[in-house]
Formats: sequence, structure tokens, C-alpha cells
Amino acid sequence: MEVGVKVAGKEALCRVLVIPTDAEIVITMGNIVGGANMSRTIDLASVWGDVETTTYFGSHLPSTLRCMDSGIVDFYMGEQSALVLDHQEEDTLLILKHQQGVN
Repeated sequence: MEVGVKVAGKEALCRVLVIPTDAEIVITMGNIVGGANMSRTIDLASVWGDVETTTYFGSHLPSTLRCMDSGIVDFYMGEQSALVLDHQEEDTLLILKHQQGVN
């Protein structure tokens, strides 16, 4: 994902879109409509709910996510709200505040 920031620019936003019906997260770095962007799709093992949710983070998102070790991670995210990552095998909890003022 860090390559996406290089493609889209250092100040590019990162959009996190959760699509429960497809059991996936799509992370898009850069301009969502027009301009340079890059996306990464992550398959989910299990999903609660059926409502698509979107929130935005700064370009620091890919490097911040590297704090999480490999393994099973539960995540919680609401529409334009924080992203909470809870590692199930390590004592790691990461809470990322969404980028305010972005719709």
C-alpha cells in the first residue's frame, strides 16, 4: 500500500470502503474521482452486518497499519468514524481517527 501513496502523492487521502456483501475492504489512495489513485482489495474471513461504510484517513494509513503483526485481526469501523484494529493473537490494539472535514 505504501506504493499507492507514492503514486498518488504524499498528501493524498486514503479511503477505506467496507463492502460486507462481497466480504472485502477496498483501500484507495489518492483522488477517488479523476487523477492518480491506487486501490488494494483485502478479503475478509467473516463480516457482521450488511451496510457499506466509508471513512477517510491521511496518507499515513499504510505506514501506520504496519504496526499490526501478521495474523487474525478483528476490525470495527462505522461511517466516517474511527477504525479499530484488535489483533487476536498478540496484545495489539490500534485505533485510527478518521480524517475530519472529508465527505
